[in-house]
This record gives sequence, C-alpha cells and structure tokens, in this order.
Amino acid sequence: MKKKIVFHYDYISQSKWATGYLKIGDNKFEFVCSYLFSDPLEDILASICQLLPGAVPYLRNYLTFTLLEEPEEYHWELHRVGKDEVNIKIHLKENDDGKLELVYEELCDIKRLVVAIRKHLYSNKELLSNQKVNRLYQDLQKGIRYMKNI
Repeated sequence: MKKKIVFHYDYISQSKWATGYLKIGDNKFEFVCSYLFSDPLEDILASICQLLPGAVPYLRNYLTFTLLEEPEEYHWELHRVGKDEVNIKIHLKENDDGKLELVYEELCDIKRLVVAIRKHLYSNKELLSNQKVNRLYQDLQKGIRYMKNI
C-alpha cells in the first residue's frame, strides 16, 4: 500500500518567514524557514524537479539543499531509489555545536510526492504569483506528464 503524502507551505505575509510541513503516512515533519538568503520554496521545488525525468535536461539521483531557521539549519537529502521512489532525510544542524542530527526520514513514491506538492501549489495562488515558483510548478507538471507516458 502506498503512503498518503501531504505537502503544505505558507509564506507569512509582511515577514521574511515561511512555515510548512511534509507528511508521508503518519510521519510528519514541520518546519519554519527564513527568506533571508534565498527563497526556500524555490529551493524545494528546484530540487524535486531535478529528480524528475522530463522536467530537467539532466536528471540527478542525489541532491541536497538547506532551509534556514536561524540559528538552526535543516539539511535535506533527496536520494532517488529505483525509478519510482525517493528517500528523504532531513538533518538538523544547531549552530552551537555544528553536529547533524537526523530528525526525519521517509521513503516514498516520487510521483505521489510531486502530485502532493503540485496540488498544494495549485490551491495557493499567492505562491504561484512568484514567477520562478510558477515556472518550477510548470516543470513539475512536465515531469508528471512524462512519467505517465513511460
């Protein structure tokens, strides 16, 4: 049985912060992230797109990105397993000691992950008003169409 996947992301108006969560089955990871140095949603979407055949010219099987909570950081690892699954690991780095602690790990169907992200973005037009996020959303759409045809 495939696990249900829910992705949620909210930009907090009038601030440089966002909140969100990723829930795969019963395993939920909630996060707060800063827009101080980059756009976290763009980082998430660009990383997911790189795992999708048909969404990018050069497919990657492993990648990482960081979401800043200040002073903590969350290091995300995405590792494609076979053609249908992705292993997601999230490590917490607290700046006082620099050690990484695994706080979330889940293996899931990559198509279901992308559908969950796409569904949330479609329902949140404010997020899609960002031109780069909208372009990445279109790339997710291309990846899903491509994966249906293989």
